[in-house]
Amino acid sequence: MSDIEINHALIAATPRINLPAALSDDWVRLYAEPLARWAPLAVETYQPWDGRPGAGHFYGGSYWYGLESSYTAFIVAVCYRAVKALGLECATPAERLLETAVGAVRYLGFTHMSGPEDCVRVDGPNPHCAKRKWGESHPTLTWPGMAFFMSSQTGGSVVGMGMAAMLLWDEIDDETRQLALNVAEWYADRWCDEPPKVGTYYDTQIEENGWTAHALDFAACIMPEHPRQERWRQAADWWIANIIVTPYDCGRNHAELQGKPVREWTVGATTHPDFTAENHDFVHPSYMASGLGYTANIMLHHRIAGYEPPEVCRLNREALYRTLKLFAERDGALGAVQSMDWWYLTHYHNSFIHAGMNVLFGDVHAAYLERECAANARRIVDSLPAGHLYTPDPGAYKLNQYQSMRTAERGAMNSYAQALLLHWVLGDGVEPCAADEFSEWQQGAYVFENGGTALRNGENSRAALSWRNRPVVIVQPRAGSWAITPHPTSLAGTFVCDPPRSSAMRELANTVRADCETMCAFSRVERTAGAIIQYLALVAPCDDVAYYFDTAVAAGDVTITEQRSGEVGVRNEDYFALPGVAPGRRTLFSEGGEFRSASGLGPEDEWFRTQMTDWVNVDDQIGYIVFGSKGIAYQAKHVYPSYTGMEDFLMLSYSDERTDYAAGDTISSIAAAIYPNELSEQTRNKPGSVLRAAEHRSADAILTATGLAAVNRSRHRAQLQLHFEPKGWDMLPVPYGATASWNGRILSYTLVIDAFSAVFLPCGAALSSYKPWSAHITTTGLKFVKLADGETGELDLMVDGEVTSVHLWPGRFEHLEL
Repeated sequence: MSDIEINHALIAATPRINLPAALSDDWVRLYAEPLARWAPLAVETYQPWDGRPGAGHFYGGSYWYGLESSYTAFIVAVCYRAVKALGLECATPAERLLETAVGAVRYLGFTHMSGPEDCVRVDGPNPHCAKRKWGESHPTLTWPGMAFFMSSQTGGSVVGMGMAAMLLWDEIDDETRQLALNVAEWYADRWCDEPPKVGTYYDTQIEENGWTAHALDFAACIMPEHPRQERWRQAADWWIANIIVTPYDCGRNHAELQGKPVREWTVGATTHPDFTAENHDFVHPSYMASGLGYTANIMLHHRIAGYEPPEVCRLNREALYRTLKLFAERDGALGAVQSMDWWYLTHYHNSFIHAGMNVLFGDVHAAYLERECAANARRIVDSLPAGHLYTPDPGAYKLNQYQSMRTAERGAMNSYAQALLLHWVLGDGVEPCAADEFSEWQQGAYVFENGGTALRNGENSRAALSWRNRPVVIVQPRAGSWAITPHPTSLAGTFVCDPPRSSAMRELANTVRADCETMCAFSRVERTAGAIIQYLALVAPCDDVAYYFDTAVAAGDVTITEQRSGEVGVRNEDYFALPGVAPGRRTLFSEGGEFRSASGLGPEDEWFRTQMTDWVNVDDQIGYIVFGSKGIAYQAKHVYPSYTGMEDFLMLSYSDERTDYAAGDTISSIAAAIYPNELSEQTRNKPGSVLRAAEHRSADAILTATGLAAVNRSRHRAQLQLHFEPKGWDMLPVPYGATASWNGRILSYTLVIDAFSAVFLPCGAALSSYKPWSAHITTTGLKFVKLADGETGELDLMVDGEVTSVHLWPGRFEHLEL
């Protein structure tokens, strides 16, 4: 005798999920086949539960929010339908897929807050979840805001188990159907009278409003005859409207949206005006994208139930996706331009984000990015045994106390099941654009003032500097984060102090200049609880080179035991189907020798250190000419207390010598010319053709034949004199906007730079070095040249690669018309 009260009318009115008998081969290969390979791994973890008949759980049965069983039930249910309808091959028999998915739905229904009082989850390693019901907050967690955060976040499980039940509706009994409806009803009643949340800085509420809207909307869609359905629908639309909201929307947006002005829908902002959003205290693409993922599912629910999605689903979705497209890497992964604290491999989740924007919003870029992203993900799956998605043994790669890459696999396959269902129900979407069309659209220099990031996208490289949340400087070659990771201290490095000090930073000043091609960014930041002031600058004039400047000064007495300046995360994955980006090893080339790092776990890290080089190259993918180094170091990682990816570390200046510094002392001062996509032999030949200016109290500069990159660390606008020794240079560059002079040994430039700024002055011409001279080229291109007093005769002048001999008189500037 069941102790679950059955509402037959509610069950009868529940919409069915009718799936076509065919699906495009592309989506079978990219989504369905990886699902079918992974499903047996999940089914192996299924354990019967003796609390009620026909119930069981996946992955231990007592994880946060019920996700371990809800996501897996949904994935396995989608796989079951694909096996039955499409003839998809799966090592697990269809009957076993059905049995375990249904069992998990029943387990979740009984152990939810809406279930019988005696039904609680099984014991397990997470004390906050074990032997407790799910659905409400955890009484063991008392941080501010936890009641909403923990309880509302079960929305994903409400929908996961509910969608599993709907997919299997004709295969389950009324008790199981009612359990799924009860859980959705309980959630909808719990949150339908609560207002959406507000948050932009530090912790956007995009995700929270998204997961709450997701489950509220689901309840309203699947129970059209419920007496409170209209209230749920009103609440769902309100939460949906508040997923992606700018400050403008809250007070000044009078555009009509679903019968009233936008401003009357909104509670408060969840995203910055530049459509960046922060979580974990930095601009986080995963949480920005979450609002689009929840929106795609919400719109899919409506289409399944036979309704048109509400207009509120469209508010700001395309605008935020435009920002994410600017962040996107060549293979569709959403780039982390302000670093990343989760795992670097995001292709599974990102494929679904692109799928939603492709199918539901008709974005041709999304159609292209989805295919690129999912194709690379398929190559990763093909590289791993037994259907795994990230590593050969995901349980061995820990994220934190309760999570491992095994946990990540469930989330990844949940996204794949959603993408598969989206295409199965709604079709292929739009025709994708060509690769070069997207690349051309994306290229340029961009400033996200609110998010605190300057970004330059080139055809074959990327450069970014962040100044507010994290001191992060990223320069990547064509391979993107497959080669150089968006590590939280990328290039800015770390300083280990004694006694230990906070690793937090605070922005003190910044400036950015960006045009269609060149990006120059400067940041002055406080490090180690105010003990160190660091001056960072990045100059990115073109695809082929970026210039990095980094000076750290003691603000007070401080003892440093380890300095990792110019720290670069080097990705070192091993996927045989991706030999170009994940060959399972990295090679560091330098004048001090070569070092090879093999990808894999091990008992300890390996180190390579040398002070015998002023250049390094990583794997023939990116080269560095380094000035001011205390020694190059490479740490081949094999021990991962917290895993984000197989990641080594290159330090352009490393010291583990305990050193005391007094206020005003320079701790580190490095400069680097960085060459994306450069072979090691090319980097080896660069020293001598790249020069750093002589030491200057408040400035720094790098000179090459193509131009002058300079930085002013002073708080005042200044006229600077920068001096170089171009030994062996036949032709000496004269940049636009600077006065150049050559005395036969020292090449000097006089220029004006604003306070706390970086600039790039491209070379407008070059003059031969066999006589002393002075020259100036205005920003409009007028050229003025004179020989030193007492000199007369001719100089070679090179403009645009063509050399002309010009006759000059001593001591007199002459205007050259060329």
